[in-house]
Amino acid sequence: MLKMLSSTDVICTRRQLATILGITSRRIDTLTAEAVLKPIRCSSALRGKGFRLAESVQNYQTYNRACLAKQFSRNGDGEYEKARSRRMTAIAGAEELHLQQVRGELLNRARVVHIMTSLLTQTKNHMLGLPARLTRQLIMQRDPQKVRQILDKGVRNCLIEASKFGSHSFDEHGTSGDRKTHDS
Repeated sequence: MLKMLSSTDVICTRRQLATILGITSRRIDTLTAEAVLKPIRCSSALRGKGFRLAESVQNYQTYNRACLAKQFSRNGDGEYEKARSRRMTAIAGAEELHLQQVRGELLNRARVVHIMTSLLTQTKNHMLGLPARLTRQLIMQRDPQKVRQILDKGVRNCLIEASKFGSHSFDEHGTSGDRKTHDS
């Protein structure tokens, strides 16, 4: 049976207050001992102690907020706030780095390593292939100037191949606008 409160200053029993607050009667006794809840003397109809409903609910809410603040601040030293601040700073930093990467101001480390490894491997292979490619041209040459020209031309061709790697090699998007993929 539902009853309407005639006033917020109604007096209630320990059990009624426990039901309203969603805690046990024993917890009401503990909170009374801790001076969070203040009992009042009542008529014999309530058998001794009663509680002012509005005041008790407000005191309990204030106590609960203080307990939560203490719990999350770890004994009042603000550890939770410091951790939250560090987390927010890290998230902001990550977003700034992502923005720089999108703008092309920052490169992905894995992509740089991949491109540089490809460049060095290709250059090494071209240089190591020079003797095999130039042997036929050099076999009958007696003129040191002509030998030097042939070797110089071979080395320059290798370096021209290497120079094809430029800043465009590090772009994440190809000329068609599609995202480039690479093996890591």
